[in-house]
Amino acid sequence: MKYLLLIFGWILCSFYSMRAQESAMILEEWATDLTTKISKEGYQSVGVQIEDKTLQIYYENRVQRFEPRAMIALIQIIRASHLPLDIEQIQLVTQRLQLSLATTTFALNDLKNWEEGLITREAFVDKISVQQGGNPIGKTKTSNSGNYRLELELKPEIGLGLGGFPDPVIHRFFFVPTLNTYLWKGAQLQMELILPISSEFEIPGERFIRPGIFSFSQTVSLPKNTWLQGAVGYFSNNRYGGRLSFAKFWLNGSLSLTGRVGLTGYASYPKKLGLEKAIKGWEYDDPTYLDYNVGVNYWFKQWNTTVRVVYGKALFGKTQLKLTCLQRFQEVDIGFFAQKTQRGNNYGMQLNLPIAPKKYWKPKRLSVRPARSLNYTYQATQATVENYITGQSIINLHRHLNPEFIKNSLSSLSN
Repeated sequence: MKYLLLIFGWILCSFYSMRAQESAMILEEWATDLTTKISKEGYQSVGVQIEDKTLQIYYENRVQRFEPRAMIALIQIIRASHLPLDIEQIQLVTQRLQLSLATTTFALNDLKNWEEGLITREAFVDKISVQQGGNPIGKTKTSNSGNYRLELELKPEIGLGLGGFPDPVIHRFFFVPTLNTYLWKGAQLQMELILPISSEFEIPGERFIRPGIFSFSQTVSLPKNTWLQGAVGYFSNNRYGGRLSFAKFWLNGSLSLTGRVGLTGYASYPKKLGLEKAIKGWEYDDPTYLDYNVGVNYWFKQWNTTVRVVYGKALFGKTQLKLTCLQRFQEVDIGFFAQKTQRGNNYGMQLNLPIAPKKYWKPKRLSVRPARSLNYTYQATQATVENYITGQSIINLHRHLNPEFIKNSLSSLSN
């Protein structure tokens, strides 16, 4: 009798073990199928895993212009899939440069109630939880990797200024094709070429075809929503050298402290120092100019408004204190700034407008798309100091991914 019980127990354990293995294989096949569906829509670095009755979907969007719209399209894919019965909630982990920037969590029952028309989208979004950052994907295999692919971004640049009689307003228009190469996690190589189309500014060298930003950046995500970024190369405003930046976020991304320090030198093509007319060739000096700043940013969720205060030392030892207020209407930013510098006070407006289309072609080994937005800044006076940009920045990396802004946008966007 004793041996019969042992044999029966062994058979029972083997049966449940086989059922568990079969169930695990079914879940793995289902996750692979969902990964394929999401990848076919153009999402990159897609990973699907199931942990503790939670379906986790990691993805990187380079197909939709607006990140909240990419989330809605992804939710529609999930709605069309037959989810396993033991899943209770779903997490969408939004990535850029394979870094987890935002985690959107909602219950499967709430999704089903929205599908069946029992609740409105506004009620569904109200139940969604959005948190800044997210856990790394771990050992789960990803599909449609964005590594070592080329993206050609076609950017227009427009500048306006105060002229004299008979032209009270002068302009310049450049076309700037930009080649972005995404390397490993957090790494990006950016190369620009500036093509002058029209310019009424009397600035030596602006009528030459010349290089723009040519830089390499590495961004690292640290614990407790802390970020570091290093950049080296040739930057805007004829600077070359290196810069180290950091950012620390609190209150689920609403409050942040940023800072940066750079060491650069002058480099220009064409040659133009001390010349009446620019000529072809390079000229440069040693990287001896140290610049730094520190800033505080706060997001007012009631109005989708960012207030930013920055103080620091720009190039050539000039200090500046700048206050910026930006109001965001989905993809449009309208704002004002006031600036106090050693050369005097300045103020003006900033405008960021989205560039059509809303949806791009699916990424390939070489993808071509327009810039996401046209950025314009109007300054009321010439009292300013020289700054430069390196290409990628931590703040731009988090653009449109503030958790409260995501919830507000998901409620207002149409299907």
